[in-house]
Amino acid sequence: MPSSTGQLVLRPVLEYTCPGKMGRRPGRSAGDRKATRQHGGARVSVDRLSEEFAFFKTLSADELRDFVAFCEPRSVEAGEVLWREGDEHNDAAFILSGEIVIKKNSRFEKGVVVGIFSRGTVVGELCLLTGEKRSVTAQVREPGELLVISSQRFEELIATHPLLGLKLLKKIFQVVTKRLSCSYERIASIF
Repeated sequence: MPSSTGQLVLRPVLEYTCPGKMGRRPGRSAGDRKATRQHGGARVSVDRLSEEFAFFKTLSADELRDFVAFCEPRSVEAGEVLWREGDEHNDAAFILSGEIVIKKNSRFEKGVVVGIFSRGTVVGELCLLTGEKRSVTAQVREPGELLVISSQRFEELIATHPLLGLKLLKKIFQVVTKRLSCSYERIASIF
C-alpha cells in the first residue's frame, strides 16, 4: 500500500512503513505564491521547497534559489521509467508531486518493490556521489512534477557554492543513513 505521508514503504515480504516523517506536508502557504520563480518553462517555488522538503530546511532562501538554478523541472507520467537497474546516468530527483516506485531485481523475482516515494522526498541521491550504475529501477506510479539535478550539475554547484554543497552533502548522508536504518529494521522484522 502506498504511503500517503511520503514515508518509505518496504515490500514484498512484509509491509513495513519506516517510522518518522520523510518531509511531506499537505497544502500550500500563502507565501508559496510570492517566492515562485520561473525556471526552464516551469515554475518552481522556493517557499514550497522549503516547506515540503525536510531536505531543504537548513538552507536559506538564497541558497535554495542557487540550488534550483542548477536543476531542471520535469513533468512525468504514470508508467514512465526514470532509470533502470544497470543504467549509467546519474540524476537525483526531488518529488514535487506524484509518486515514484523503486524496484530491485533479485535472483528469484524481477521488479521487487523496495520503496515508494511521494511529494517531499528525493530519489537517486546516491548516484550524485558514486558514479556507479543504477542499483534499482525508478518508475512513476502517479504522474507529477520533479526537480532533477545531474551529477555533473551537482559537481558544478559544489565548485561554485562550496558551503551550499557541503550542506547538501550532509543532507544526502542523512537521507541515506535513515533509509539504511529502515532497511535494517525491515530485515530484522523478518527474523
